[in-house]
Amino acid sequence: MDAINTSELIRRMPWSEAHAAELEMLLAREWLVTNGLGGYAAGTVSGILTRRYHGLLVAALPAPFGRMMLLLHLSEQLRLSDRTIIRLGGEERAGEAFQLYGAQYFSEFRLEYGLPIWRYHVGGGSCWKSRSCSHTHKIQSTSPIAWCPVREQSA
Repeated sequence: MDAINTSELIRRMPWSEAHAAELEMLLAREWLVTNGLGGYAAGTVSGILTRRYHGLLVAALPAPFGRMMLLLHLSEQLRLSDRTIIRLGGEERAGEAFQLYGAQYFSEFRLEYGLPIWRYHVGGGSCWKSRSCSHTHKIQSTSPIAWCPVREQSA
């Protein structure tokens, strides 16, 4: 049996302060996770929904209903131990410029085995969030947020 090369199953998009002038790249790159039964979650790396079919929970229901948007957007924020609140993601409102929250903390986006994962460096540590779908239900199940603060190891 051949060993699986995991580097082929992980696609990384590192991000740093040097990219700050290229915020449009976060709007142009998109991700998609499906449940194999017609349901999906999709969006941009920035978290801003730029297309009408973007959403965090789109279910494939039986006829005559078809696909139905069940969860469009989440407002994401971190509360640090000093009670500082950091907003993440972003939003675009009609007639206004897009608001991209937490871009200064964003450090990486990656697709790991097809699942999107965002990593942020905040307050001397790092945390991540991910999206996933259940392949066992006709209506898609998504875990919209999974935060795991991790202390960085000092060298």
